[in-house]
Amino acid sequence: MTNLAIILAISHYSGGLTALPACQNDEAVFKRLVESTGKFDDIIVLDGSARSLDVKNKLAKAIAGHQKSDVDTVLFYYTGHGSFDGEEFNYLFTDYDPKRTKQTSLRNSELDEMVRSIEPNLYVKVVDACQSGIPYIKDSTDISEYLKSKEKRFKSLYFLFSSQIDQSSWQDTRISDFTRELILALDRPVGTGIRYSDIMDALSDAFSANQRQRPFFVSQAGFTEIFCEINEDVYRIVDEIKSGADLEASVSGGGDKKSALMQAIKKLSEGFVEKEEALGIVESMPRDFAEVKIEKDLDEFFDVSVSEVFEKSPPNANLIASWLEKQGMNREYFTDIISRTEEIKTRVPRDPMAHLYKSATGSMGYVRGDDEFVTVTKERRVITDYKRRVELPFNYLEITLIPLYPGMVQYECTVVPFVSRRALRLFWGFRSFQFVDWDAQRPNGGVEYFTDEVALRVEPDRAALQQRIIAEFSNFVSAKLSELTEAVLPPESQAGPQAGKDTRARKD
Repeated sequence: MTNLAIILAISHYSGGLTALPACQNDEAVFKRLVESTGKFDDIIVLDGSARSLDVKNKLAKAIAGHQKSDVDTVLFYYTGHGSFDGEEFNYLFTDYDPKRTKQTSLRNSELDEMVRSIEPNLYVKVVDACQSGIPYIKDSTDISEYLKSKEKRFKSLYFLFSSQIDQSSWQDTRISDFTRELILALDRPVGTGIRYSDIMDALSDAFSANQRQRPFFVSQAGFTEIFCEINEDVYRIVDEIKSGADLEASVSGGGDKKSALMQAIKKLSEGFVEKEEALGIVESMPRDFAEVKIEKDLDEFFDVSVSEVFEKSPPNANLIASWLEKQGMNREYFTDIISRTEEIKTRVPRDPMAHLYKSATGSMGYVRGDDEFVTVTKERRVITDYKRRVELPFNYLEITLIPLYPGMVQYECTVVPFVSRRALRLFWGFRSFQFVDWDAQRPNGGVEYFTDEVALRVEPDRAALQQRIIAEFSNFVSAKLSELTEAVLPPESQAGPQAGKDTRARKD
């Protein structure tokens, strides 16, 4: 029988996602591990730097090549960025574009369908990515339906996900945390047989005290399936991880200093700037924004003011904090997330197992009644704000359009900067104001933020981003003024007098 292993690592992204240099090491070490087991007949390493269409085609071709084989085990390993769109987990390719998600990523369900086509006796999936705990294996009712469905059923399976659907997965520059702990789970004497369930137990223990990243597992198997028997080669890999050895040297045989990893690290290092230089760039932002002109048609209606805000947090700071944590970027931008715990009341089945059984089997006469549920109090974490570890010259900027006519309100653009050792990330959003007193205005609602990052050292890119923000602000204000025109003036006044039409006011 054939054992197939498929390995895919994405370490660099062209669309603005953070580079993941450790994924290159993840791939190399996991490939060595799979080879060292001596168990897998066909080991396919997909090119993570290739275009999404090419990777999908090669993956489909590799799996289709085993259509006539008697396949015992399929092992799929992925390390890179992942995203959950509300319904589906996606493996993101190097050319990922959020506007073309289906084209530039691989849907989890699509992968499962491919593997299902060759009917393996055992399907093992190891996913080291953010938001990888896929919903169909998280809800008890869904898992019952999923595992019982004839169309979707695998004979046996072990799915190992590095995090829950609302969490990030972490790594340093050497190796990803989940992949490291997976390999350390094999730290047993030579000759020991390691089951997949042994690996899951070790991973659970390794992350038991980690609130930021909790692996998620699902299994439909007998817990007897063996991943490998520890041999000298496997033990050597485990020892390298334990000792903190130079992974680049170990995966390249110790001599190739021009490996892809070293080139990537050198490329990243070229963009690093000193702290003083980064702070100087932020300090110049008020002046730079003041030099960018708003749309010409707005000049005659507004004066422009650019103000630095030092003490308070920006409006809707929780949205920024949530985005940074969700993308796993708060550490890169030296930012701590502030949260609080609140209690919520929810109704749950009084007897969960009985309720699940009745729901799944559709027991005759089963009717959900109020006495079957109880109200319980649960706690949930609510993100409220953030705090930078690196103090910037200001907290955020307010770019305000001050009206020159008394019948108009002001408009405001909020710009919030964050810096890493190589990049400047800006969050920006707009809001209008409304009169609440004779001469007093207040914001009309909150701020919905947009974000993008540019290299700190690339001045033209910084200037282009600032121009883009002002252009979008101008468009926002122009749209609001158009609404004002439509609300205040009749259609005839907006278009001007039409020939042959009486434009005099009628007195009824």
